[in-house]
Amino acid sequence: MMAWSGGRHRGDSMLTQNARYLLEHGPSVLVDLPGEQVYPHDREDGVRTFSLTGSAASSMGGPVTMVAYHVEHDRTDVLRAFYEENPRLVETKSYRAIQKLLGKKTSGWKDASREIRGEFFDEEEIVTPPGTEDADGQECPRCGTELSFKGLPAHLRSGCDAGN
Repeated sequence: MMAWSGGRHRGDSMLTQNARYLLEHGPSVLVDLPGEQVYPHDREDGVRTFSLTGSAASSMGGPVTMVAYHVEHDRTDVLRAFYEENPRLVETKSYRAIQKLLGKKTSGWKDASREIRGEFFDEEEIVTPPGTEDADGQECPRCGTELSFKGLPAHLRSGCDAGN
């Protein structure tokens, strides 16, 4: 993991060990934290956890490793750490399937995933062939706009800003 240089929201001595660790080291797996788990008082100091869940562990390619982060961390750094800790998930789930799971979280996660998708997903995997994942919608591979299932061709011809 890379060293983290983010600011602190109150004096170092008042932060929990886990919050200090995350601010220094960046998003990390739980076992790397001094407390090896996130406590209620950690949440008061801005510590959060990130994970994706499906209907069963098998649908996620096996067990998923949770990542702890601080609210001051950039979401792209959190997702990058999560994808690196869960390579089997990235291997077994399509980019669109992961975007669908991220859509169930608070806003901003899908946008962060779009920013780093090329680091973890092949370009061919980013655009899912019609009918294979989600028949009621799709995402423009150039600009990320959510479209109706049959709206991509018209969007690319007339309105995609990224294609110009």
